[in-house]
Amino acid sequence: MQNRTQNFMFRIGDYQDAEGWQKIDMIKKAVKQANKQIREDYAKEFPPSDMFRNYKPTTLRVCLKGRKPKQKFERRVWSWKEDKFVTKLRGHSHFGDILGGLENAGKIDVYLQYRYPEKFVPGFSTVFAKKFRTVIAAAFSE
Repeated sequence: MQNRTQNFMFRIGDYQDAEGWQKIDMIKKAVKQANKQIREDYAKEFPPSDMFRNYKPTTLRVCLKGRKPKQKFERRVWSWKEDKFVTKLRGHSHFGDILGGLENAGKIDVYLQYRYPEKFVPGFSTVFAKKFRTVIAAAFSE
């Protein structure tokens, strides 16, 4: 499978896949430790008197997205052909999220994303976040 984004880590089979959830829990613990280290390094670099101290450093987060819904739901959607609302079976919302939550997902994609991208202090915590992301991705990639 070709990755659509560099944030993609791996895919687990379904909601009941115990081995996949153990892997996700390990990634979450690693991200928690990495974010703690990033915040400590950011606090050392920018003391409380510094004007940039008020901004949050770039941290990491684990994002789960459901794919291939097992069951479809009736949704009211606008039909441009009929010029009115009609009821159709849909597996995803208008925004691409799976209906019915992760329990309804046939497969679950795991992404490792950045939170709070820096606007005012370019480079410092982003470098640490990228370093930790690279280490975590290498440790947990398939």
